[in-house]
Amino acid sequence: MALIKKKERSKRKIIVLLTAATLVAVLIFGIAFFNIIQSDGGIIVPLPTGGGEYIPAEPEAVGIHLDNSTPTDRFILKNGVTDYKIVIRSAAVGYGDYWMLETIAAKELTKFFEEATGVQLVTVKDTVVHYSDDAKYISIGKSSFLTDSGIDIDYSQLPGGGFRIVTKGNSVFLTGGDAGAGVTTGEENGYMYAVYEFLYKLFDLDFYFTDSYSMKHNVTDIPLMNYDVTEVPDIEYRATNYSFVDNQYTADWNWYNYNLYRYRQIRSNQLLLGVGTGGAIWHNSFAFAGVQKMTYIPGWFGYVAEDDPVYLAHPKWFGTDQTNSVWPSWSHWDRGPEHGVYDGTQLCYNAHGDEAERDALLAKSFETLKASLILNTKKTIVTFTIQDGGGLCDCDECRHVKEEYGADSASILLFMNDLHSIVDEWFLTDEGKDYARELEIIFFAYHDSEEPPTKGDIKCADGVSVFFAPITADFTRSINDPINAVTKSNMEGWAKVSDKMFLWIYGSNFSSSFSPSDNFDTMQDWYKLAFECNTAYIFNLSRMGLALTWGQTNDHVSGWEIFKAYLQAKLAWDVNADVDELTDRFFDGYFGEASGEMREYFDDFRRHSDNLKATTDYGGASSCYQSMVVEKFYPLDVLLKWNDYIDSAIAALEPLRLTEPDRYALLYSHIANERLSVLYLIIEIYGTKAPAVISAEKLLEYKLTFKEDAINLMYYDISTFKIPALLTKWGVE
Repeated sequence: MALIKKKERSKRKIIVLLTAATLVAVLIFGIAFFNIIQSDGGIIVPLPTGGGEYIPAEPEAVGIHLDNSTPTDRFILKNGVTDYKIVIRSAAVGYGDYWMLETIAAKELTKFFEEATGVQLVTVKDTVVHYSDDAKYISIGKSSFLTDSGIDIDYSQLPGGGFRIVTKGNSVFLTGGDAGAGVTTGEENGYMYAVYEFLYKLFDLDFYFTDSYSMKHNVTDIPLMNYDVTEVPDIEYRATNYSFVDNQYTADWNWYNYNLYRYRQIRSNQLLLGVGTGGAIWHNSFAFAGVQKMTYIPGWFGYVAEDDPVYLAHPKWFGTDQTNSVWPSWSHWDRGPEHGVYDGTQLCYNAHGDEAERDALLAKSFETLKASLILNTKKTIVTFTIQDGGGLCDCDECRHVKEEYGADSASILLFMNDLHSIVDEWFLTDEGKDYARELEIIFFAYHDSEEPPTKGDIKCADGVSVFFAPITADFTRSINDPINAVTKSNMEGWAKVSDKMFLWIYGSNFSSSFSPSDNFDTMQDWYKLAFECNTAYIFNLSRMGLALTWGQTNDHVSGWEIFKAYLQAKLAWDVNADVDELTDRFFDGYFGEASGEMREYFDDFRRHSDNLKATTDYGGASSCYQSMVVEKFYPLDVLLKWNDYIDSAIAALEPLRLTEPDRYALLYSHIANERLSVLYLIIEIYGTKAPAVISAEKLLEYKLTFKEDAINLMYYDISTFKIPALLTKWGVE
């Protein structure tokens, strides 16, 4: 998968997509909104392979990407005229006709169809139309028009937002599963995805960021295809925490989160059921035990529960990590495990061999879980995950279980099996029958529990699955690289122990919010192995871009992270997607007339990263937390060369400054966003060395440019620090 390549490429123009909130950014750049015309570009879909009936896949099918469409001699649009209308369920109404997703899907289809053709489609309800072979409709969702057509869709074969696009007679049907992760919120829906896929096939529509997409314009003829399209994602549930995808709402459509649908992803906290006070989802084992009073230990990245009433009443519920050389508590630094004190950083899932106390911990965990099941009757996946920081218990009983089954994680797995058994029994009772469901309890394989049990007769029970979070891996390298041999072995081992895998991977570097992290050439291998290991859910922890206010719609992240978000979304849907093609599409679409120069910069960044991997300690274990802002990784001449690429990219936009000022401002903002990373590295690494290696005047220029870009892009709170504090540190507040 060679991302680095030079070629002539057409400059596909970007459409300016602005909501009310993004108009603030537009005003800052001094531009006004208008639609930009684009020409040329082809539809990238497989060539027709002949017709044929839809053959249902095996139950719980995943990874279907079929287009058996064939041409017809008919047209949806001919010479700029159409007889087609959109039909949706009559129930798709509410709150000004914006609430139901089918209504929103129809509005999206109408919007982009009109933008491409100048023709506005009319939407009607299924109560006023009936199917016939001569009727000309585009049916969205589960309308009675679809039922009347006789098309039989087995929605159980379309998990994870899977969808079908089918032609019958003169009508086209866009439908899909809608009961997956979005069962309570509607934030994942197959027929919404079908609409976007249909628009992709008609107009080559593709989305890159909140403010931009590309598509054809001035379309006058649209042939009607005998559509036979089936899409089911390789990974059933796909999530990220990029702010512009995960937390992006617009008041235009009653706070509809359009980026989730356009990226075919779900919110990071949407799928999972939280427990305890506040509905904790991550690192929530203490919540199951009822712990309320936790003390954060600065500089240690973890909590202790030693002063909590639960800890005091049930000390055996908590582990003793005798491998800790430094006791983490500031208040009781002299009361380490050697003094017989349970360290209060993790649960002991064996209660130190006290059977009665283990039963009590199971009972308490069940009561906590039961309360959440009663409060939320829809969600089916609950996390029971270890605390962050602190090693697992290594008491005599835990060591015995480890010896028997080959890993520390065995104690956790066995506890979850027992807990699920208790829940299953409750579901059969008069109290529990109304809350019964196919519940999945998932637990972390993380740090000390990354290794799967490999000895004896042990397996996750039905309804219990691993949540593999290999934080110790090197994500700058392929999962097939020798440096990741242990991680790969662990992942494949868990696939044998757990019938279904939930996967948490680390897509960014978190030591600095502006340091790029090169996993572009390795990402696909991770996703392919995930698919092979029957991964049902991928959460790709990535760098958040927190904007100035909650309602903003342009949550930027620098260091090529916007491209990374695009690539992650595509690969999670189809792990065998053509990365080279996707790279070309993104750079042409997102950077427009500056695509060539920005691609040269990116390719040089990739070459530089490859050299670092070959000659330095770039990456390595727990690469996501490696300190990257250092001279050995980013020599000044390299950074200055990258800044020159950016200057050249901006120069390439110059013809647009007067002729298309709005387009110029948009593309300039995309380039400026990537410039932030380069300027940050120059200032942070070499700022204290001025004027020996860089003049004071030039350094000040870089600082002021960074400040201007950050303000214009509305950066503010960026992960670990606030921009104003950074500017104060640099003396340019």
